[in-house]
This record gives sequence, C-alpha cells and structure tokens, in this order.
Amino acid sequence: MASGSRKLGSSDPDPDALPPAATLAAVAVKLPALWVDRPKTWFIQAEAQFRLSGITREETKFFHVLAALPPTAIESITDIVESFEDGGEEEPYTAAKMRILGDLSETKWSRMSKILHHEGLGDQRPSAMMNNMLALMSKGDKPGDLFMAVFMDRLPEDMRALLSLGDFRSPKDMAAAADQIWDAKGSRGAVPTAVTAVRPPSRSPSRSPANQNRDCRSKQSRRPSTPGPSGGSRAQHSQLVQLCRFHAKFGDKAYSCQPGCSWSGNGQAGQRRN
Repeated sequence: MASGSRKLGSSDPDPDALPPAATLAAVAVKLPALWVDRPKTWFIQAEAQFRLSGITREETKFFHVLAALPPTAIESITDIVESFEDGGEEEPYTAAKMRILGDLSETKWSRMSKILHHEGLGDQRPSAMMNNMLALMSKGDKPGDLFMAVFMDRLPEDMRALLSLGDFRSPKDMAAAADQIWDAKGSRGAVPTAVTAVRPPSRSPSRSPANQNRDCRSKQSRRPSTPGPSGGSRAQHSQLVQLCRFHAKFGDKAYSCQPGCSWSGNGQAGQRRN
C-alpha cells in the first residue's frame, strides 16, 4: 500500500476529536437512501443538507454519500473507493456523483416515453402532475402544444372539456386553470354547473327564469276555463272570449248574465235570476 493511503475504517473522524461545530454538522446530516429512479433530485437534496451543515470537504461528503448508497451503487464506484484509499483520488465525492448520475440517469428518449405514458391525475393537483412532467424534459427543450395535449389527456373528461375551450400560452398557465377547476369541483367530485367556460346569454334582472315561470302560471290561472254546457261540443270554445264571467265559469248553470254575452240560451239564464 502506498504511503499516505487512506483506509475508510481508519480515516473516519473521531467525534470526540472534532470541534463542537464539526460534531454538530456530522450529526445533523443524515441522507436518505439513494433514490435510484431520481438520482439527480437526490443529489440536490444531499448538497442542500451539506450547505446547511457547513460541510465543504470532498472527503466528508463522500463518506455521507457512501453511507446512503445501496450495494449495487457502491459496486459501480468500487474503483473510486479504492483510488481514494490509495491516495490517488483527491475529489472522491465529485467523482462518485458523476459516476452515479451517468449510470442511473435516463436517456432523453426514455424520459420522453415517460411523458407520453405518464400516469393519470389521481389525487394530486393538476399543477403537481404538470411539474412532474416538466421535470422529465431535457434541459433547453421547450414544451409546446403537443406536450400540453399529453397533459390534458391525463385529466378527467369533464376537466378536458373545459380546458379545451381555452387558449393557453404556456404549460404553467394551463396547469393554473386546471387547478381552479380542480378546486371548484373537489378532489373527486364532478365539475359543478357554476364552473363553465362559456357564459350563458345575459338576461334582464327583472325577467329571471323564476319570474317568467310565475308570470306564465299567473296567465294560465287567469285564463277562463272551457266548461260550456254539459254534453256540449268543443265548438263553443271559440266563443269563450265573448262570454260573460258568469257563463264562462258556470256554463248552462249560470243564473246571471251580463250585456254582450253571446251564450246561447240567454233567455233561460235571465229566467233563472232570483
């Protein structure tokens, strides 16, 4: 073994020998297990913890990463570990990070396939699904109409019907509109009738549907009925507008009549007056 070599077991820092601030940083950082399906996101979180804890040394970062790697990932960087132990690797963390990202990162086409076959909305908000799909885009690529069409296709049918009437300048605008519909209808309910992309024709406030229905019923209640003489024909219905109010209501049972009434047999009606 070359002089100056560093064994992982023998070079681990002794907490008692570290100053209080360094001991606190070593205890504060506890990385989760590597997210094999999202290694880039995992390293972003790891480096955020390193910065919050004031950790800047490559060696310290390297140890924390090694403690969070599954066996298969450690096997992929065995040569880096051995080179570090022999004193030949001065930036073990950076080397390990680049190797892991290169091995586990997806190709552009596999990410595009994930966008095309993205899972449905489920219980998440539309903007959350949009962010997940945007994260799969390659750096520098701009999502266009086709991307937004794929996003819409993952939404429930009632939401698609409303969004299809809109003209959105960006995926973020579409996601914001989808969130409004989602919030209005609830996480699992149907789109309420109050949420509509097309406004109904305007109506005069004084002629609301309820008022119109009341007017219609009022007119019907004022319209004279069509009793006519018992057993009489419907031909007399055409004469209703010429009948007095007594014959219009009682027909041949009326005992009174008014001038101008065209009821046949007015003489009989007159004879029945008390």
